[in-house]
Amino acid sequence: MENSYRFFENRSCQYFPCHKGLEALNCLFCYCPLYHRRQCPGKVKSVIKAGEKIKECTDCTFPHQPENYEKIVEILRAETKSPAALNVLIQKAGIEELENIHQVMTEAAKALAHHTLYICDSLAYVKQLLQTSGFAVTARTQEGQIVAVLLFRYPGQAEDNLGWDIGLLPRQIAQVAHIESVAVLPEYWGRGLMKQMLIYGEEWIDTGKYCYLMATVSPDNPASYTCLERSGYRHMLTKEKYGGLLRRIYLKETRTR
Repeated sequence: MENSYRFFENRSCQYFPCHKGLEALNCLFCYCPLYHRRQCPGKVKSVIKAGEKIKECTDCTFPHQPENYEKIVEILRAETKSPAALNVLIQKAGIEELENIHQVMTEAAKALAHHTLYICDSLAYVKQLLQTSGFAVTARTQEGQIVAVLLFRYPGQAEDNLGWDIGLLPRQIAQVAHIESVAVLPEYWGRGLMKQMLIYGEEWIDTGKYCYLMATVSPDNPASYTCLERSGYRHMLTKEKYGGLLRRIYLKETRTR
């Protein structure tokens, strides 16, 4: 390959090639820009050094594979996009925020033109999820107001586990995690908050235990399913769910299993 803005091979480097087995080795990301992430798409191990658990990336060639340039840029672009500019903070929220979380979900549902696009879960259901089977990621203003919510759930062997819909094996069902619900207040629509919460939330999921991330989206909600697709989720099938509502079912497989 020829050197360009997206590829650079430094054959004069004393360490070249720092990784073996690559036909073309991209030196552009010599120091991996994804090293700071708790979870990353590369082949990563963990080691204990001086009593501290750290990432060990000796066998990882992800940033040096030329075809991964766009993937890395997309991840970096998402990290530096809208929350800081909007003065919005992305963080986990606990059961103490239950009322505020459900209020955002309720208001978001009311603002939609068609009520079938998003079904707001009951307060009792959200409470149970936060207490026993999942967690919430929120976007909030500097003043502390929650303006967007994303719920993750570990469905286990439940009948509504989306893994059953796509034909996962029984042993794989326990490895499924759901994006259970996403709600954004209307005045914050179109600002990339769903993707920011998704990126943040995925880093809290133990991908050694949950390697199938799944979600459903209405076919009439292109903003949401486009966000999923740009985040690495694949459209597996479309079928009726939730009492006859048509839904697109999405899957993202993590590398660690």
